[in-house]
Amino acid sequence: LKNGKNMFVGERISIFYNAGSFPRIDVDSDGQITKIRNGGVPQAGNMSYHFQLLKEEIDKVMPLPHNRGLAIIDMEDWYPRWKLNSGIKNIYREYSRDLVRRANPTLKSWEVEEEAVNKFHEFGEMFLVNTIRSAKRQRPRAIWGYYEFPYCDNYILTSENKMDCSADVKEENEKYLWIYKEMDALYPYIYLYKNYNETLRAKHIIGRLEETYRLLRASNLSKPVYPYATPVLLQADTYLGKEDLMSSLLIPKVCGSPGVILWGSSSWFNSAEKCAIFDKYLESTLGPVVNYVTECSIKNATQWLTSQGERG
Repeated sequence: LKNGKNMFVGERISIFYNAGSFPRIDVDSDGQITKIRNGGVPQAGNMSYHFQLLKEEIDKVMPLPHNRGLAIIDMEDWYPRWKLNSGIKNIYREYSRDLVRRANPTLKSWEVEEEAVNKFHEFGEMFLVNTIRSAKRQRPRAIWGYYEFPYCDNYILTSENKMDCSADVKEENEKYLWIYKEMDALYPYIYLYKNYNETLRAKHIIGRLEETYRLLRASNLSKPVYPYATPVLLQADTYLGKEDLMSSLLIPKVCGSPGVILWGSSSWFNSAEKCAIFDKYLESTLGPVVNYVTECSIKNATQWLTSQGERG
């Protein structure tokens, strides 16, 4: 499916990259803070301001009140669980601690940590829950959800020859099941990377989708899952071969997904040469694989998936 007139947003799918004004911290290449947006962290954010901008953005992007399409809120700045905000997201933990120290300079380190964690969890949940509730009230027939949930760090082959999320991440994921109860659909991503072979890349997809459906079962929920995929091998900037494309589209089908969101960047099409390369790829590989997967039965898809497992 695609939007009418090939529009970026429309009646079939709308992706909100600037939904309202989520608290956010901008940093430079050295990790130094350059700008604090709407308080920086959820416990310091102005929710009224956020919801006002959210309403305006929804009216602009989805003008039809009875829009029934997929509606994805893409907020990647921070996760609602403290422990998941590591690496480049650690700035949100540091800033949260700083806010507590400024307000209560006599607190001990463990008291600062406890207060920062509790406030971050409390207001992070409030922001995410109330954002999607507000969106659903405004466009109740659209299929709302957040991009990337659940988080999964399955980048290492386990002793069981699988690529599962780590035990720590699984434990944290179970602590915010409330978000899945609010969403109409889940939108995890299953992008592929060059530092694996085709078999491991298939296992990578399986691991992410298994975690998604595990959390739905834990929540006693039955909701559609529309994973994000891309026809490009990340970190290599080359288009996927047939086997990787089959994995990206057939594995979700076997798992029960009603569809896959094929995401792409405008940078892939910003010259006549790049457009010609993609057109050739579309005709030779992407188009035929999409047509095959669309017509493929679950039985045949499962057989293909089994053969992939035997190869691994």
